[in-house]
Amino acid sequence: MLTKIVGREVALRDIIDRGYYIGSNASYNVKQLVEAGYVDQKRSDHDKRSVKVSLTDKGQQLCDRLGEFSARQSDMLKADPARMETTVDMLRQLEMTWSEYLRYGGA
Repeated sequence: MLTKIVGREVALRDIIDRGYYIGSNASYNVKQLVEAGYVDQKRSDHDKRSVKVSLTDKGQQLCDRLGEFSARQSDMLKADPARMETTVDMLRQLEMTWSEYLRYGGA
């Protein structure tokens, strides 16, 4: 959720509607992020039910670190294409196994 609001102020409703957060407790989780110091929230002057959220400096720093981590992972995968192909094959096999298990009820 945090990475989707970097650099802007977003309505909580938009976060849910755009699929940035899937679940029924978005308000609760935003409250927890506010209490932890990652997000600021403010109510609209015109509609008190509407809440806008934005990142604090602490939240921005976390998103920056996550971006750096993601870039390093991407670089590692690009450096070894055979390893990436093996990983993709393994994930496909896991997906097929779990799909069959769920579809047919398992053993």
